[in-house]
Amino acid sequence: SNFGTYSQADLQPTAPTGRMLLRTLVVAGLMGLVSSAALYDKDPNVEQLNSLNFHTHIKKPDSMNHVKLIEFYTESCANCKSFVKEYKELAKQLKGVIKVAAVNCDKEKKICAEYDVKTYPTLKVIPPGAFGVQDYAGERTAKAVYPWVMKFFSHFVEKITADNIEAFLNKNAGKFKTLLFTDKPKTPLLWRGLSVDFFGKMTLGEVKSSEKAVCQRYKVTKFPTILVVKPGQKKPIKYEDKIEHKELFEFINRYQETFAMENLAADEEIALKKPWLSEAVPEMTSQSASDICYSGEAVCV
Repeated sequence: SNFGTYSQADLQPTAPTGRMLLRTLVVAGLMGLVSSAALYDKDPNVEQLNSLNFHTHIKKPDSMNHVKLIEFYTESCANCKSFVKEYKELAKQLKGVIKVAAVNCDKEKKICAEYDVKTYPTLKVIPPGAFGVQDYAGERTAKAVYPWVMKFFSHFVEKITADNIEAFLNKNAGKFKTLLFTDKPKTPLLWRGLSVDFFGKMTLGEVKSSEKAVCQRYKVTKFPTILVVKPGQKKPIKYEDKIEHKELFEFINRYQETFAMENLAADEEIALKKPWLSEAVPEMTSQSASDICYSGEAVCV
């Protein structure tokens, strides 16, 4: 034949050379890395938690108002692997609203023991405030988990009408506020999530298209329209980018930080005028007495 003839010896497998053996081991090692890689390593919507970032994720001040959903899994668990697609879809649906994360219990045994994880995958919710961990016991599909986790979610969007717009603007008058003008019957989930992101930093309001007076005041004729406003402002600042969490967060955050910088400058001015406010043991003088003794944080005897 075209392939020539072979003796029996020719058909026997040859012993691998040192180079071939090394290449085989490297390939096998790489395949092992791929197969044992964390299930959500490349998913931008699922945060991988470990011993270095777990407790920070749970307790950091800017996430204390968020609901956290955490999956505890192992790499060899068949049910975990079959749940990956559903969990990724769930994380996509909850983006900007619920903090979705995962813990690899093969590597993070201490965390999994601390949270009493005995079966895989295990889903737990940590509600706002990081107290009262709740276990999920239903069907492991995005459709089933979604309504369960949303039961723990609450938001801080204020409904704005012609009757309360002045009070809304004048509350913390130096701060910017952000208004969403919408013709939707329900507050958009994305806007609710952003209100949690900025709770205590900036207030988010919602104006329905039926609030004609408020819409006319701000010359809004198209929906949705997003405006950053504050009292005494000549012209509101209009958001012009796409309606996505990342872009909206960055836009709103700019004005939250503007206020923070104004605050910082004011604090520095006060520190120069009243140095005793930043002293560990302030000296009592006629000037400092009212701040030290009557501030409600100290008692002078």
